[in-house]
Amino acid sequence: MKDLLDTMKDINTELQGLNTALDAMEGEKCSKEEAKKAGLIVGKDYVEVKKMKKYYIQDREAGNKIVSLSNEDEAISCLIAYEKSDREEGIYQENFYEIMEIEE
Repeated sequence: MKDLLDTMKDINTELQGLNTALDAMEGEKCSKEEAKKAGLIVGKDYVEVKKMKKYYIQDREAGNKIVSLSNEDEAISCLIAYEKSDREEGIYQENFYEIMEIEE
């Protein structure tokens, strides 16, 4: 179990390093070597890194994120499904959920 936890910590550290590298390169041009060090696959003399949009469904009152989705259509469908489920369970509250668009 300890080995698994150590491996997970190592992976988390590597992911944090990759995220830091990607944040540093956002909107900037970098060499192939820099891109490779960040774990990116490139086919040109440089790569331009742009942030991706993510969509979150969250409750309006507290702002608790419930689910993350990759596009707006998925987020809308998911919100409708949550509201439908709430109606079926008898706990529906109008405008309880909201969709937030965030660049990551």
